[in-house]
Amino acid sequence: IQTGQKIFNRLQTPPLICVAGNCQIQPIHEWVQESFPFSEIKCLPPYHLIENQSTINTWAQDAKNADIIFMIPIQEGYNGFKIGSEQVSKECGQKSLFISYPSFHFEAFYPLFGYAKTKSQTTLRGKSLQHLGHLYDDYHDFLAMWLSQHSDADIENYFNAIYFTEKAQYQGSEVIHRAAVNSFLEFSKRYPSYVDILENNIEAGMGHTFNHPSNPFLREVYFKIWTQTLKISPNHFIPYAKDPLNHLQLPIPSFVTRSLNSRQFKHPWKAADRIHARTSLHSYILQLRNSIDIYRSNTNILADNTSHPKLALAENFMNELMQSIS
Repeated sequence: IQTGQKIFNRLQTPPLICVAGNCQIQPIHEWVQESFPFSEIKCLPPYHLIENQSTINTWAQDAKNADIIFMIPIQEGYNGFKIGSEQVSKECGQKSLFISYPSFHFEAFYPLFGYAKTKSQTTLRGKSLQHLGHLYDDYHDFLAMWLSQHSDADIENYFNAIYFTEKAQYQGSEVIHRAAVNSFLEFSKRYPSYVDILENNIEAGMGHTFNHPSNPFLREVYFKIWTQTLKISPNHFIPYAKDPLNHLQLPIPSFVTRSLNSRQFKHPWKAADRIHARTSLHSYILQLRNSIDIYRSNTNILADNTSHPKLALAENFMNELMQSIS
């Protein structure tokens, strides 16, 4: 505790820490609470759940006098509110420490998954599909969506091709690898101070979904904050042990992981000896069949997403795969 107290400006007792962000507020709040048990912590509700400006104003007033402010970057005017992280950083006291910590959006392990749109171009929410047996909440498998427009015979041929990806001679997909590299570069652009986490250990980016990080990523982020931003000895670091964002895990089949690890591609990350798939190909095919049935019986979903980039990516992947085995 004495080590931790040295970083506070002692404006007040107990020291005040303000936290703002998206769904990652829960884990960082728990980590801060365990690391600085003598402090008072005030959290803004997750950005997407804020309902009125007064909630923001109350938190922002506290932040002006806080010892430390943790905030995921957010543009002014999000959802029509005055909430920009840049402005909060400017308005906080001179002795306050403003820490920008990264959100998580990394699609390398989920190149064929994304959000779908409705006819009015709003996000198609999972609660609208629960009664159909949709497996992935707000997320959609665009490979299944693309397959749903084909005949049963064609689908079986495509499945046979997908099983080929587990053969020793399969060297991975250039389509999938390129999508992964683009996602890596986008993360690097947004969060240059944290991209080394993925560069040194790409498996840390194997989140529960493409925007819900797992514990290994969060732990690395908190360790960097502790040692490099707060400049506290790593000997006093308390590793974050929970994994509260694990309410849904999207499938990661072997044709994805093998593409990220293939020796025929140049990686911007350090290639591991082997990145293990999360989902067996047999299980994933069963999930594909389930999703195909849903999209076939609800043709409006495909019709509303014909120009979706993930649908084009699924088509490119399957065309590439069929050519590789022909």
